[in-house]
Amino acid sequence: MDHAGHGSDGSGTPLDIPDYNGVLTVHILCMVASYGFIIPVGVVLGLIRSRWHVPTQIVGSMIAALGFFLGFMHDVGSTHHHEHSHRNPHSSFAWVMILALISQGLFGFYIKFYKKSTANLRKIVKVAHRWLGISTIVLAYVQMLLGAIVYLGMCKADHLGQCLAHFIMGSSFIAYGIILLIIARAGNAYMQHLGKSQEFWDSWVMTLWGIVNTFTEHRWGERWSHGDLQHTSLGVLWWFGGMLGIFMTRPNGKSRNIFPALVIIFTGVAMAMHAQLSATSGVIHSFFGYALTIGGVARIFEVLKTQDDVIEGRFPKHPLQLVSGFFIILAGCLFMSATEEMMSFLNWAMIDGVSYSNVVVSFAFFITLYALVLISIYMSKKRSVRDTTAYKSFPTQNYESDTEVDSFGKDITTTALDDMELDNISDDFP
Repeated sequence: MDHAGHGSDGSGTPLDIPDYNGVLTVHILCMVASYGFIIPVGVVLGLIRSRWHVPTQIVGSMIAALGFFLGFMHDVGSTHHHEHSHRNPHSSFAWVMILALISQGLFGFYIKFYKKSTANLRKIVKVAHRWLGISTIVLAYVQMLLGAIVYLGMCKADHLGQCLAHFIMGSSFIAYGIILLIIARAGNAYMQHLGKSQEFWDSWVMTLWGIVNTFTEHRWGERWSHGDLQHTSLGVLWWFGGMLGIFMTRPNGKSRNIFPALVIIFTGVAMAMHAQLSATSGVIHSFFGYALTIGGVARIFEVLKTQDDVIEGRFPKHPLQLVSGFFIILAGCLFMSATEEMMSFLNWAMIDGVSYSNVVVSFAFFITLYALVLISIYMSKKRSVRDTTAYKSFPTQNYESDTEVDSFGKDITTTALDDMELDNISDDFP
């Protein structure tokens, strides 16, 4: 979490942004359209076995192929020093995306048209196809993030370390917030299947992350700085706060507790009070701290509201889960936006921290909206199952009893869990 002393004294230089290029512009639009929107929607349609999965993925793959071609064509003709295909991670990672896209298509073709293979082989291919599709969303996020970094000319030379810290930790917060949204809207049956409270998993992650931060935030053998002390102390806070959270989930890991939320709150307070070298950087870090704090407070109220239900084996949904998820996502966006180079650019361009933070908040709203749209597609689409004469609606939620029922009024908690088993995937699921 290395972000001490961001900003500059106003003498920063602009980001290394290339001149307008039509080929590059179309490349960006193609990749955002395909990997940012079409392919993720196609993945979700595949998870619910929709007949629109294959057409959607074909369209997304065609647009992505055009984007790949334009990207490599731009690399060959580029004179911008940080964009050459052999000198930046974005172009190198493109080969991973191409391999994943081809593999996904081959797996889908095999499942759809080659029905004479053994049951075990088909099961292996289905598992690979399913998880490769899900991982494509993560890979696409990494590739687009690398593309933005290369386009802006960021994370060079001495800025690389703090840049990696910001983007890795910020992305972790965003992922955590999205996981909270998934659990809030669609993860009830799965949480019952696991039989553990959310705090059990959160506490373990915090403990392990705290141990890593405790021993990596200072370059051992060198003089301790204020930033080293602050970041190492936060690692200790996460370490011991996480262990306390694990202990409080006894005896079977089902008990809820507020200690993971308290860890988030104390981290937010520390970030809000974290001294910076410029007023702009101070404003953005304050926003970041406030977002974490509000997310933690919302989590405490949600835990207190649902604690007894979880102990009794129920995992009810609550609106405060959405609030905490959004503010964690916002914290991640703000953290990624507060790199040294961005602060130097804002000072150079005379953009105030409040205006910049408002833009970042708007982007966090969009990410939350997009995540909820994908979750809603998963929740609302009717599942297409082979050799059936009726379609089952996705479960609706009874907030009092937390019982999930289908359109015929039948309890389908067990059915929802069975649908998650890969053995029951229809052969028509590509």
